[in-house]
Amino acid sequence: MFFNRLFTFFIPVLVCLCLFAWTTTGTAVAADTAKGRYLAADTCLKKLKRSAVDINKVSAWLTCIEKYKSIHKTFPGNSWAPAGLYKASELYFQLAKKSGNANWNRQADDIIARINLLYPQSAYSARAKTLAAANASRPRPNKSDVKIIQSQKALTRNDEAIAEYHSQKLAQAEAADTGEYQQPSDIIEKNTQAPAYLGSATTKPNDTDPSPPKGDTTVTDLRFWSSSEYTRVVVNADSERNYTYKLLKKDPALNVPFQRLYVDIDQARLGNNVPDHTPINDDLLKQARAGQFAPHTVRVVVDIKDFENYKIFSLKDPFRIVMDLVG
Repeated sequence: MFFNRLFTFFIPVLVCLCLFAWTTTGTAVAADTAKGRYLAADTCLKKLKRSAVDINKVSAWLTCIEKYKSIHKTFPGNSWAPAGLYKASELYFQLAKKSGNANWNRQADDIIARINLLYPQSAYSARAKTLAAANASRPRPNKSDVKIIQSQKALTRNDEAIAEYHSQKLAQAEAADTGEYQQPSDIIEKNTQAPAYLGSATTKPNDTDPSPPKGDTTVTDLRFWSSSEYTRVVVNADSERNYTYKLLKKDPALNVPFQRLYVDIDQARLGNNVPDHTPINDDLLKQARAGQFAPHTVRVVVDIKDFENYKIFSLKDPFRIVMDLVG
């Protein structure tokens, strides 16, 4: 009687355990299919777009992109493979637009070429051609313009070296979203009274009219972009204005454990929607701060944790000042 009861008790338990193991194994196998990987990549993308932090990280974008690309690598003959590649190319284009880095456009072009070569009969081949045509006008990087960045941080420790370096002609600021490369500047600007017109000390807001525009412009937005190599802070304004910048060394008297880099925008007013403090908290920057420094001057300050180089330049249409800190 005892053994009958024991047998009656353990048989259902063993059946449940077997069903659970079979279901778990089946779910794992189902997840490791082409469709399962595509759905997992979709989940990654949804989380990315819902996160106010990850949406500004290149690494988070690339994680989702690699999930889509892995479908082709593991299941090249499956119909989900070209779908994953198409989605990866689409995200590369979005990443290039959001980050201002034209190199991601080239990555998208490479994937589209792979779709047309490997899956010419797929519906995604036609869609890829349409996607490529829609983004054909976006800038592509020119390899001949790419240069190797070498740290110039040591120049900031020697006044004579700074003066000598400052006497050299700075490379003209070039827009990152045109695919052209700009030589970074590591110079501490000592004369804040001499305005750095639109990104360099020699250019003017208008080549035909050397006088600066009249009236105050409005600083409308302050945003940042964080990647593993650099952090970019962008200040938007309604119209072009002169600006100056300066890198401040750590001041023990102020008990501030970080350096500060600021930009003063002439004839400007701070918009009501621009926050006083914008937390960044990545490897390079702690935060960005914006305020009405003087009645007609807006100052934007970034608190620096660590950096190797920095560069400041402006872009047009719309006018914006870009602060890049390279780690």
